[in-house]
Amino acid sequence: MKVEIDSNTNEPVWLFPFDYMELGQSFFIPTMNPDRIIAVAYSRAKLSKVKIIAKRDITEGILGVRVWLTN
Repeated sequence: MKVEIDSNTNEPVWLFPFDYMELGQSFFIPTMNPDRIIAVAYSRAKLSKVKIIAKRDITEGILGVRVWLTN
């Protein structure tokens, strides 16, 4: 089995839908590293000048982070 290595791959851009959300709405991000995603979510919320609550969640048996818009 041959493994191809692609050196032109960029890290994914994290897109958070804060601009399209209404207060109280939430979204779920599946991840195996919820602590990192929670930190990224709070950082992006600060840049977007919104307040959020982000918590570990299991949705339909999948570990992830649920993020609510609070302001």
